Amino acid sequence: MTIKSWFLMKNFDANERIAIGMTEPSVERETEKAMLLKWNTEFGIIKSWIPKSCIEAEPVITEEIKESINQYAQDYAEKEAAFVKGAKVKNINGRKVFTIMSGISYGSVLLDNGKRVNIDKLVLA
Repeated sequence: MTIKSWFLMKNFDANERIAIGMTEPSVERETEKAMLLKWNTEFGIIKSWIPKSCIEAEPVITEEIKESINQYAQDYAEKEAAFVKGAKVKNINGRKVFTIMSGISYGSVLLDNGKRVNIDKLVLA
C-alpha cells in the first residue's frame, strides 16, 4: 500500500518518512474513513491514523501488462541501438555534435540549447 506523498510531507518529519519508506505497514484498526497503520522500523514503532482517501492500493500487474512492458523495453533497446549506429559524432569547436546518418524514426532528441525537437522535423544528413 502507498500513502500519498503530500500527506506524508504534511504529517511526518524527514526521519519518519525515511523509516516508513523502508517498511511495509500493518493495519492495526480500521474505520469507515481511516486506517490505523503501524510500521515496525529498525528505529522503533510508528503508528498513525491515515485517511483512506490518502491510501493508494498497489497496482496489480497482470501477465499481459508484464508482456507489454517487456515488449516496449525490447523495442526501445532496438531503436536505441539503431539510433546510436546511425549517428556520426563530430567535434566542432570543442563540442560534440551528433549527425543522424539515416532516416531513423526515434521520437525526439534533446538539442544543445535544451529544446526537445521531434526527429521528423530534423533535416537528416
